[in-house]
Amino acid sequence: MRIALVTNPTRPHALGVLERLRARLGEAGHETWAVVDPGALNGLGTTIDVAVTLGGDGTLLWAANEVAPSVPVLGINLGHLGYLARFGVDEIVDVLAAWPGSVHIERRSTLCVTLCHQDVVSGEQVGVRREVACWRAVNDAVLERSTPGRVVRLAVDIARLDGDRTLFSEQFLTMAADGLIFATPTGSTAYNLSMRGPIVSPDCEAMVLTPIAPHATFDRSIVFGPQDRVEVSISGRGSAAVVIDGRVVADLKESASQQPPGTVPVVCVAVDTSSPMHLVVRPNESFVGVLRRKFGVAADFDQLSGSEN
Repeated sequence: MRIALVTNPTRPHALGVLERLRARLGEAGHETWAVVDPGALNGLGTTIDVAVTLGGDGTLLWAANEVAPSVPVLGINLGHLGYLARFGVDEIVDVLAAWPGSVHIERRSTLCVTLCHQDVVSGEQVGVRREVACWRAVNDAVLERSTPGRVVRLAVDIARLDGDRTLFSEQFLTMAADGLIFATPTGSTAYNLSMRGPIVSPDCEAMVLTPIAPHATFDRSIVFGPQDRVEVSISGRGSAAVVIDGRVVADLKESASQQPPGTVPVVCVAVDTSSPMHLVVRPNESFVGVLRRKFGVAADFDQLSGSEN
């Protein structure tokens, strides 16, 4: 097999683990590449059969964003939680030797996040939006305040899609908040969960919208399907940053230095069914089983049962 070994060089002992694993895989007849730079992983394209990450869930997300979408990602957990990176170093040679019968590859939906500039005349958005940048989010996309101590006022519209065609778009609400979380089913157990958003099965093609500390009577999460697109603009004065899987990719300050005069930035987020992440998991692992084990649900249940006896 052709294997990219991806690691975060700042993690203690990661480079040593990488070199030892690379030697073992070489002895087993595999061709390997050591990757510590995201540009190098992106350049490999589909010439590799699998990307094996050494680190935590953050390293896996980083690799999943850089590797070709059709290439599966397998995580070796050198971190703490290991919710996505579920394999151990000692078992990986045997797992790859029995590939693909030793694993199951899950197709996880992602998000398409687009930054546009929209003309504004007398406070109303007019004309055609101009796309500025586009990103793929594996875990979540967050639109959050970039000025400490100040909320940002956000106008949220919901569009209904039919393929690439927009059927209609309607205003939903305007809120002052610290930001908004757009989570994939994979990312529903991350930042979204800490804001008391719902947990969504990874089998679903969906997007969870969860407000962050909203100053509004409506403070609930909403789950959208692949036919919906959420469009968010900054209403009034304020600044916000776009964060994709933990990385700041854009600053939406409303100033002439950041965007053309007479325009507002609009962030559009939708489920991306054409570019899923392919995550390698054990064939006998269930979503509920991993959830119970990683978040200690079983331990809580046992403790509750013991208190009743």
